[in-house]
Amino acid sequence: MNILYEDADIIVCHKPAGIASQSDRSFLPDMVSQIRNYLASSQKNVRQIPYVGVVHRLDKPVEGILVYGKNKKATAALSKEIMAGGSITKLYEATVKGLLPVSDTPTTLTDYLLFDKQKNISTVVEKDTKDAKKAVLEYQVVHQDILKDGTKVTKLKIHLHTGRHHQIRVQLSHLGYPIVGDAKYGDPQLSHFPLMLCACALTFKHPTSGKTMHFQL
Repeated sequence: MNILYEDADIIVCHKPAGIASQSDRSFLPDMVSQIRNYLASSQKNVRQIPYVGVVHRLDKPVEGILVYGKNKKATAALSKEIMAGGSITKLYEATVKGLLPVSDTPTTLTDYLLFDKQKNISTVVEKDTKDAKKAVLEYQVVHQDILKDGTKVTKLKIHLHTGRHHQIRVQLSHLGYPIVGDAKYGDPQLSHFPLMLCACALTFKHPTSGKTMHFQL
């Protein structure tokens, strides 16, 4: 457990790549189970399973910062804040295949995504497609490099404005610059790399005190 912050209402953790944000059908370790075990081990005379409220998620292969609620009131307040989107900021770092044009200002990327639950994939579709959801992010080039095999890559800072299924991975792939190591949406020749996407910073208001909380890797 890499705990960045904890109080009576919330717990902020650094989720490693390869671990699910919450329990799934694989019966493998997940963040919620690990947090419950941690809370139970730190309490005396535990009579019930510690409460851990899921507020937001990261894809299993993505590492980064997650906040969980330690009671229902705090979880509801954080979930409401995320749904409103106004006071929460999610920043990511990604390395993509190809050399994106460099700009002094962030570039806004807007698409409409359709989620296929059976296949667990999202695709970019036309705006008027039934059940399509708007997806918005901003990106800015940080660094460009060439890998040992000659592959040209670009490192990006990404400000996520909406939280759609696989949003960053789908939008960048559709743009023609898939994330290195993305076996689902990227270049199969680069699938041997780990997914180079990290939720590197998170800012939100504390559900009880209202204080601005900021965490960065």
